Amino acid sequence: MYTEFRPKHLSHLVEAIWFADSDVDPDEGHIAPLSLGSQLVIKLYPSDYETALSGPVTRQTYYPFVEGARYFGVQFAPGVGPAFENVLLKDLKDSSVDIDKVLGIDLNSLAHHIHDVQTWVEQSRLIEKSLRKQYPQQEHFLNHNILFAMDIAQECKGDISIYELAAIVGISRRQLERLFIRYTGVTPKAFCKTLRVQSVLDRLQQANSAPLAELAKDCGYTDQAHLANEFRQTMGTSISAYLDANAPVGSLAASARNRASSPE
Repeated sequence: MYTEFRPKHLSHLVEAIWFADSDVDPDEGHIAPLSLGSQLVIKLYPSDYETALSGPVTRQTYYPFVEGARYFGVQFAPGVGPAFENVLLKDLKDSSVDIDKVLGIDLNSLAHHIHDVQTWVEQSRLIEKSLRKQYPQQEHFLNHNILFAMDIAQECKGDISIYELAAIVGISRRQLERLFIRYTGVTPKAFCKTLRVQSVLDRLQQANSAPLAELAKDCGYTDQAHLANEFRQTMGTSISAYLDANAPVGSLAASARNRASSPE
C-alpha cells in the first residue's frame, strides 16, 4: 500500500509526505523513479528503525523491501540543499546516507513518536508538524536565482542550453553551475537531462505515443539515437524493453510500430 499527501504550507520545502508498507512480495522491491529532489526515509521495523537521507535520483534505482517494515518518507522539493546542515547533496546523488537529524529534527525521537500513533493521518500530521516547526528558521536557504533557473528549466522540460539558461537568469555559466550543485546536488546539465527523460517517460505512458523519431524531436534530442542512448543510460534499459514492461492500455500497437521503425 502506498499513500501520500502534499502539505499546503511547506510548498517550497516539501513536495509530498508519504507512507508505504511491505505487504507485497519483498523480492519485488521498489524502483525509485527519477527525482530531482532529495528524500528522507524512515523505516520502521517491529522492534527497530532506520532513518536515511537520499539525494537526487538521476538513474533508475532499485531498492529491496524488508518484509513487515513500514516506510515513511518526505520528498523534499529541488533546490533546498543547504537546508541539510552538514550533508552535501552532491555527495548523495543516486545514493543515501544514514542520518539522525534533518532540519533540526531529532529523527530518533520522531521515529519513536510515529511508532506510538496508530493511523496514517496521525502519523502524517506528526511529520508535518515537525517540519513546520523548523521551517521558519530555514527560509534563508532558498535562493531566488536557483528557483528561477529551475522554473525555466522545468517549463522547457530540459530543452534549453546551459548558456541560454544562465543568460535568462542573468548570471554566468560558472555561477549557475555552482548554484545548481550546492542547491540541487547536480549540475544544470544533469538537471536538464533528467527533465528530458522525465518528459519522454510521460509521453511513453500515453496510449497514443508518437513514433520515436518524432518523440526525440519534441523532447529536445538531436536525433533518435541520442534519445535511445540517453534513455538507456538513465533507465538502465532500452525504450522497447521499457515499453514491453510498462506499456499503457491501448498502446501495444503503437509500441510495436515504434520498435519496428526504430531499432536501438
